[in-house]
Amino acid sequence: MADGSDAKGREGVLHAQDYLKVLTSRWKLIAAVFLLVLTASFVVTYIMTPEYTSVTNFSIKPPGEKIQRSSDRNVSTIRLAEQGDAAWTETQYEILTSELTLSKVVESLDLVTEWGVSELTAINMLRGMILVTPHTSTNLVSVEVTHSDAHMAQKICAAIPEAYRRWRDEKELKDLYDAVRVRENEYMKQEDVVQGEREALSAYLLEANFPSLDFLGTDGTSALMGTPEYQSYTKLVADREPLRSKISELTVHITKLRDLQGLELHEYVMHNILQTDETLASAKVRSLSEEYEKCLRDREEMLVYRGERHPDVITMDKRIESLAAKLDEELVAMRKALSLQLVVRQDELAALDKRITEAETDLTAKRAQVQKIHTQLNDLRASMELRDSMKADLAADRINVNMPRLSIEMVDKASLPLVPSKPNYKLNIILGAVIGLLAGIIAALVFNYFDTSVKTLEEAEQRLGLPVMAVIPRDAGILMLQDNEGPDAEAYRILRTNIELKKTVMNATTFAIVSSNAGEGKSTTVCNLAYVCAQAGYSTLMIDADMRRPRLHRYAEINGDYGLSDYLTEDLELKDVVLRTKVPNLFMLPAGSTPLDPSGLISSYRMDKLIAEARKRFDVVIFDSPPILGVSDASLLVNKADATLLVLQPKRMPLKALLRARSTVENAGGRLMGLVLNNVDISGDTQYQYYTTYYSYYRSDGESSSSKSKGKAVPVARRETPASEKSASASEDRSNGDLY
Repeated sequence: MADGSDAKGREGVLHAQDYLKVLTSRWKLIAAVFLLVLTASFVVTYIMTPEYTSVTNFSIKPPGEKIQRSSDRNVSTIRLAEQGDAAWTETQYEILTSELTLSKVVESLDLVTEWGVSELTAINMLRGMILVTPHTSTNLVSVEVTHSDAHMAQKICAAIPEAYRRWRDEKELKDLYDAVRVRENEYMKQEDVVQGEREALSAYLLEANFPSLDFLGTDGTSALMGTPEYQSYTKLVADREPLRSKISELTVHITKLRDLQGLELHEYVMHNILQTDETLASAKVRSLSEEYEKCLRDREEMLVYRGERHPDVITMDKRIESLAAKLDEELVAMRKALSLQLVVRQDELAALDKRITEAETDLTAKRAQVQKIHTQLNDLRASMELRDSMKADLAADRINVNMPRLSIEMVDKASLPLVPSKPNYKLNIILGAVIGLLAGIIAALVFNYFDTSVKTLEEAEQRLGLPVMAVIPRDAGILMLQDNEGPDAEAYRILRTNIELKKTVMNATTFAIVSSNAGEGKSTTVCNLAYVCAQAGYSTLMIDADMRRPRLHRYAEINGDYGLSDYLTEDLELKDVVLRTKVPNLFMLPAGSTPLDPSGLISSYRMDKLIAEARKRFDVVIFDSPPILGVSDASLLVNKADATLLVLQPKRMPLKALLRARSTVENAGGRLMGLVLNNVDISGDTQYQYYTTYYSYYRSDGESSSSKSKGKAVPVARRETPASEKSASASEDRSNGDLY
């Protein structure tokens, strides 16, 4: 895990280094964008019209409780204004910049005439000048007004709270009057409700035969007890209890008279029935019982002085038996009389129960009437209480309408600005610098993202699979035309040295210098490479094989009318077209006149003969060719050369074009020796500084090599001369020594 963390850390460092390389390599773009934005911020800041800001602070007072009452029954709540909660306060902040307030500002300051615009336009202009800033957790608010005229800014700033106060007063006063009218309507409706309930109650009292409301108690019990229905019911209930007791008593007497015999029956009758019953049968039984008891007492007295068989005793016994027989007869008659009396009493009880039931029905109806009257009366009382409360509220509301109201409280009056608030020169310049730097960095990254060209030495070697033979600095000139050799010559010497190291391995004498497109410094590379090779003592021939757009003869300052094309089309010797330059050991074969078919000439037998003879006579032969992707000349040339060098300019051609150029050379049978990075910005790309340290060496040492003596090119006779003259000229040259 530690190794993985280290790898990720190194990868992050590499990514950061890659971004840093991108920024450093495109520092000129970053600097250009930075300076452009910074200059624009300078210009915009200094051409802006100065503006002044006036500030005022005040507190917005909540409306508080104006006219407000809780809901009760069918009466709706009346609210003139909401309480000053957070939502209400935020709404007031918005109203400060709304058309409601700003229209009053326009009216009070007569801005329509002052600015010569319509009212709506003036309001929109004001809205753009005003900044409302509430203070957290308070009702304080700051209003800032920015205008090009300091006095106008102060006037507008002072008019805003005044306009808001006027709007608040008008709105709240209107709401109060509207609420009072609503309250009056509600009061009149409630008065109608009270009157209607009173009339309904009076009509029901008449219908239920109640004389007035005075008889009603708090719960209706006393009113019910005073009704005839209640009195009749209570009397019937009272009469039913004695009747029930009498029936029970008669039932018991009849049962005893049937079940008891003899003395027990006589005792029960004497002590129970005869004590309460007052009927005719009862009187006879009572008389016989008294006489029977008297005879029994007389017999007892007789037995004191007489015996059982005494005639008086016997006569008394007969008398007693006669009385007992009569008493039994009378008791039977009494039982029948009691039974009849029981039936009568039971019929009376049934009739009484029926009357009680009817009385209960009447009493229940009367109780419902009393309850309904009580309900209506309670409703009437509640309605009257609500009406009285609404009347008192209405009186208080009418007083509240005329009470003073405080909608705002000034804290700081509008100030007169003396110093412009805009533009903020220092802030604008700093922002311009920051934005410019960020824009430059973004532009560099965007350009790098969409740039598919090869940018660095390492990328060239990695993507193309070829070694970099040399890095040629930007704006390197033609060495043979310079008075003093500078550090540019050392870059080509490095190229020469790398070629020397590979020359023996590849057994190469002829070299084709190609590029993917025109303008990448191919001809300059050919000229300067040939120059440094000649300086090293190599017999060097540079051949301008770009017969479509020849350039080498201009660099060497020689006549290029006759050259390669003439050699390939005419029967000429190589020495007739090869010219000696002003640099020792350096020879040149110009392109000559432009042919119709350069490709056909390069693929001809004469071209093979030229290359073979050049290999024998020169140590180094360098061909300048057309772009490899442009025409077929270069493909034919690289096939004939011993080695090929591909010249490319970083950040110029897409990678696909370079890969295509390499594959074209390889498909043509060419042997790629390496790459030459040309026109490299050494000062801007720090990644090349370690590769081209000779620059700092030359600058620190202060030494510079003097140019070798350069003679003029050997003049060449015009090829239009007759054959006899050409023969004589050739003889003269041979007499002076071989050209090579």
